[in-house]
Amino acid sequence: MWSRLNSESEGRRRAAELASTDDFFKPAIAEGAVMAHHMQGTVESARTAVRQILKNHPIYLSTYEEIVDQHKSINETGMGRTGDEKLAQLELKLKAQFEAAEQAKEQLRQLQETMEEEKRNHARQCQLLQEQFADVERKREQAIHEAEERSRREIQAAEAKWRQEVEAKRRRAKKNADPEERMKNMTITPNPHSPSVRHGVIVSGRSYAMFNQEHDSYYATLDHNKEDAKARPSIAHYGEFNQ
Repeated sequence: MWSRLNSESEGRRRAAELASTDDFFKPAIAEGAVMAHHMQGTVESARTAVRQILKNHPIYLSTYEEIVDQHKSINETGMGRTGDEKLAQLELKLKAQFEAAEQAKEQLRQLQETMEEEKRNHARQCQLLQEQFADVERKREQAIHEAEERSRREIQAAEAKWRQEVEAKRRRAKKNADPEERMKNMTITPNPHSPSVRHGVIVSGRSYAMFNQEHDSYYATLDHNKEDAKARPSIAHYGEFNQ
């Protein structure tokens, strides 16, 4: 393996990493183990490593003594007990990790439920706002329509009133401008000291008689010249009486 490295410095760097890492050789070196480097990949390099091993004193593994001499099962040996302890620790660790994962899963589920509920609430609020906006818009359009209709009716009423007033003024102006119309609607109170008209005959004098259409009656003014006159039968509005 060492012969495949690019340089000796790289091999020494890797050896130092193995010797100083807990996951590699550090615990064994701490208990007295020695690292031997088979650098060149030759027979002599291998012999050097073997000779270094032969210098060590042989010892029996405690597990071997417990199994052979003490007739213990593997689980009863120190190695077995250590393995059981490690397995128990690993089991506890895995159990804790599993419980943490289950707790995280439950938290995630609750979070998802909360988010879904918030999403539904948001959708309901949006729907409510849309309905309120539509209702406000409908009321606004209705108010505009009612205001326009009311304004139209008011304009029509004002226009009709204005036309009536104009027509009334026109009629009054026409009546005031036409002497015949003024005479038709004129009420004349007979003078008790003047001759009167009886059965269409004027007692005396030269006069003009008028027929008031509004009051359906004749009235006359007479001159006191002691002359008799008779009203014409064809007088409809006003006319001259003959002597």
